[in-house]
Amino acid sequence: MTLWQDGNSVSGEYIYDDGVISGTMDGKNFRGYWREANNAKQCGPSNEWSGPVVLRFSDDGKSFTGSWGYCSTDINSLDPNGSGWTGTLKEGATGYTQTECEAAGRYWCNGDCQINPCGTDITQTQCEAAGKFWCNGACQITSCTQTPANCNIKIDGLTVTGTRAVNQDVTFSVSASTACNDTLYYRFSVHPDYGSAGYDGTHWSSMTSTEYVSSNSLAYKFSQAGDYIVVVWVVKDTANSNPTGVPIIGWSVQID
Repeated sequence: MTLWQDGNSVSGEYIYDDGVISGTMDGKNFRGYWREANNAKQCGPSNEWSGPVVLRFSDDGKSFTGSWGYCSTDINSLDPNGSGWTGTLKEGATGYTQTECEAAGRYWCNGDCQINPCGTDITQTQCEAAGKFWCNGACQITSCTQTPANCNIKIDGLTVTGTRAVNQDVTFSVSASTACNDTLYYRFSVHPDYGSAGYDGTHWSSMTSTEYVSSNSLAYKFSQAGDYIVVVWVVKDTANSNPTGVPIIGWSVQID
């Protein structure tokens, strides 16, 4: 586990399952939340965490004891003197073995455990895909404000309003955001014959004159009656016309 402290805020990560930890210090006691790649994220700030954790550090700050739980656990019930999580300080990045470093998804460079490959600049896309934070042109564990945040796009929903009839405005509005307040772009696509034998999943049409638009709301007129499905992609980078892992949301619409 690697920890960073800024004032009374503490954030960090650990090797197991791409773990991340975040919280605050009160004297020797840490209280916060953890998350891992293969655990549900249902509690803590923005409901982006897998459960609470409390730690108690020694007087010299070089060891700790503690306890953890899942989201159903009351953080106030956790014992900071427990043995669920314990640790002893390793001095510097060279304290890690190459095996430990690579198991954490890091790079072993000249005897040090690093985020970036040796002598290679990592792109913003690669950085964010690894669950790190792109801050002022560098790949970091914490965000630029030192407040841990999930910079991935979160889609909260899609609403459909208007008269669902031929040549009438039907408005599709997407609610999406990132904790890092990134600029988002939207790709509205439609496919006819949804739910019938004519639907093949390949005849998508753009609902806008350009592939991506900056507005999260679109008024669209359907020229023919029928059953349609509308799918919206949300991205931060419009350069890649066919990105993978992009959040999408869909809605079926019957036009009379």
